[in-house]
Amino acid sequence: MWNENREKWLELRDLLKIGRKGSKIVVTARSRDVAEIMGTFPPHELQRLSEEKSWELFKKMAFNEEAQQNPQLVEVGKEIVKKCGKLPLAIRTVGSLLYGKEERKWLSIRDTSLAKIPESQSDIMSILRLSYHHLWSPLKNCFAYCSLFPKDTELDKEVLKELWMAEGFIIPEINENQSLDEAAEDYFQTLLQRGFFQDIIKNGWGAITGCKMHDLMHDLAQEVAGVKCKLAKLGERNFDDRILDLSFSYRLTSLWKIPNGMFNLKLMRTFLVPEQIYDGSTFSESVCQQLIRRFSCLRVLDLHHLSLKSLPTSIGLISLNRLPKYKVIYEHSAGFTNQPNSSAKLSDLKELNNLRGDMHIMILGDFEKNMLEEAVEANLTMKQGLTELKIDFQCTDVNDCSHYEAVLEGLKPHSNLRKLKIKWYKGQKLPSWARRGDLCITLPYLVKIHLYGCSCQQVPVFSQLRFLKHLSIMYMDSVEYMETGVCDTSSSSLKSQGMQTLFFPSLEKLLLFRMKNLKGWWKREEAIKSTNDSDSTSSSELVEAGQQYDQHQLSMQFCNLSKLVICKCPKLKFLPFCPKVEVLRLTETNERLSVLKIVTTLSTTTTSCSGSTRGDLKLKELAMDNVEDQLMSLPKQYLHQLSTLTVELDEH
Repeated sequence: MWNENREKWLELRDLLKIGRKGSKIVVTARSRDVAEIMGTFPPHELQRLSEEKSWELFKKMAFNEEAQQNPQLVEVGKEIVKKCGKLPLAIRTVGSLLYGKEERKWLSIRDTSLAKIPESQSDIMSILRLSYHHLWSPLKNCFAYCSLFPKDTELDKEVLKELWMAEGFIIPEINENQSLDEAAEDYFQTLLQRGFFQDIIKNGWGAITGCKMHDLMHDLAQEVAGVKCKLAKLGERNFDDRILDLSFSYRLTSLWKIPNGMFNLKLMRTFLVPEQIYDGSTFSESVCQQLIRRFSCLRVLDLHHLSLKSLPTSIGLISLNRLPKYKVIYEHSAGFTNQPNSSAKLSDLKELNNLRGDMHIMILGDFEKNMLEEAVEANLTMKQGLTELKIDFQCTDVNDCSHYEAVLEGLKPHSNLRKLKIKWYKGQKLPSWARRGDLCITLPYLVKIHLYGCSCQQVPVFSQLRFLKHLSIMYMDSVEYMETGVCDTSSSSLKSQGMQTLFFPSLEKLLLFRMKNLKGWWKREEAIKSTNDSDSTSSSELVEAGQQYDQHQLSMQFCNLSKLVICKCPKLKFLPFCPKVEVLRLTETNERLSVLKIVTTLSTTTTSCSGSTRGDLKLKELAMDNVEDQLMSLPKQYLHQLSTLTVELDEH
């Protein structure tokens, strides 16, 4: 079934109701939307066969008794099965074609693309072509465009979407006020659901970032693209002058590798070098200048990860401000440096709201007065496509911390941000968007945070970030406590919105390095301060206040932390329990920071992590320098569980 019109299905369903009681109807479809519209049960998505099942099906279809006894045919058959890519349709068709045939035919099929098998002998391509013909016209263009990438390439979803938008293939739904990016996402998901893409790739927070195409689908894409899309191979010299989109299946590192015939493609809109996108091969500026000068119709010029130190003079921020009408992909990560006598300004980012991926802002030299205003004009809050932001203060002006504070205040990112890295921030105060518990409101989807060499005395409350997996804090000597009070796990802003969550519900890795004044996670003195200040306070009340604090500390645990590294934190005496930690490194730490107390819980009644008891130790790798006090305190059964034990000796 192909029709996605629910009204048509309802009309058909009424006719089917006259069937005999107990009758069942099995519907097959290549669109999940069709399956959900028609199904009375959740759809069952057929997966590709395993290698074992693929071979069993092939043997059933291709081998007679004589062939099964021929070891040469068995080896050739296994190679053919790999070409079929675990698709039952391909395996059945090719197997049937080879049944009873001599070895010469088997070798021919092994060495021939399955798409080139005559349709009189195989219906594979005609069946796949049927799926293509049922696509909406813009989707057909998007699918055909994928032929520009070599077979078995991992297709980056964001790159594909950018290319489709630049080519003008994406048509947003006007009635739904849909953006180009949202429409491109829908296109990708449609092609994925209909089986044109496979082997999806996900990032750390579960979002789809890429996929692959089956070789047969790639052959179909090349067939339907015709002459307008060309994947050039090394040594090819002749090019059809009707080519619009061109990519190279080899690394293009110098002018001599550019075929002369390419310069006759006056209508060329796309120039890609997929083989160089991911390996960082160099790409000379002279090649880039030639392309810009000769091909005035270019819509897509792929330059990222090519080690260019600067853009050609004919490309600048004026061109970038026309995104996405004219798309320039430069380093795939937006790099930005503000330094004296530079034409680049933070305000130049104001209109670049279609930037996506990761952005690196480096500020060099002394602060200028207008830079404080420019930080706000950079308008990062409108750049919803940015998922990673790195802000690096390489400034010589270290006397006036207010400049740092004003700039970081203005560089507030969009709430979609996943990764945040801040280096050498010399402000004493955090920006308003990161103070106390507000970070989980302004940047709720953060997965990774790295703070390096910052001078502020407090850090944001990280414990309420629901998706945070990696936290790294280094060279922050002014911080004494990670959270200022025992009850900081629910900020006022959280309470006002009715939001509360567990203590670090997703954190997997924690690194604390060279924090020489860090004493603990919470400030114990604050827990009993009000009791201690009272003249009428008895010693029993002081003890009770301390016990309440200890009870709170027991209830706050790193429930999912698997790796913990603490180095050069000599004053750190206590830390929340880490009952599921597998990798632990403690070097140059306070002797009171006990390995045993970190990796186990003292009471199963107070634990907030299910299944976390002293008898259920997860620790597998341990590195330390305080052998006498730490290692000897561990029970023997715990030592027997270790797969790796490293003793780090004092170099002095």
